[in-house]
Amino acid sequence: MKELIKKIIRRILGWYIHPLYHEDERIREEMTGYQEQLGTEREKLEEQGHILRDLSGQIQQMAGMQGCLDQQQLQIEKLETEMPSFQEELLQNAEGIQEQIRQLAELRGQLDQQKMRRDERDLRLEERLNQQQSRIDERDLRLEERLNQ
Repeated sequence: MKELIKKIIRRILGWYIHPLYHEDERIREEMTGYQEQLGTEREKLEEQGHILRDLSGQIQQMAGMQGCLDQQQLQIEKLETEMPSFQEELLQNAEGIQEQIRQLAELRGQLDQQKMRRDERDLRLEERLNQQQSRIDERDLRLEERLNQ
């Protein structure tokens, strides 16, 4: 009888345990699937993390470049504000140079006139010298003629 009771108990327990065992197996399979999905998701997240780190580095580089560009922009703006005064100074210098050129041209004209006057005087002096030399030569000839007579 003991054996019979054991068989009955096993059969009753089998009815309750067997479905629970299969349910447990199904839950384990689902959990394994979820773990695989989580692993795949983790790999994707790690890959995205690498991408984000790379992008962060690129953003930092771009921020550095932007700083350089901002500094250059400030220099350009400074030059643009100083440009009118430079242009004014250059115009003043150009006007001064043109005035000096005009003065030099006047001086050149005066020098040319003085040279012409000097050349004319030199010609007159040379003519006078030639005339005086001719007179002297004539006197010398007359004197020689007198002396020879």
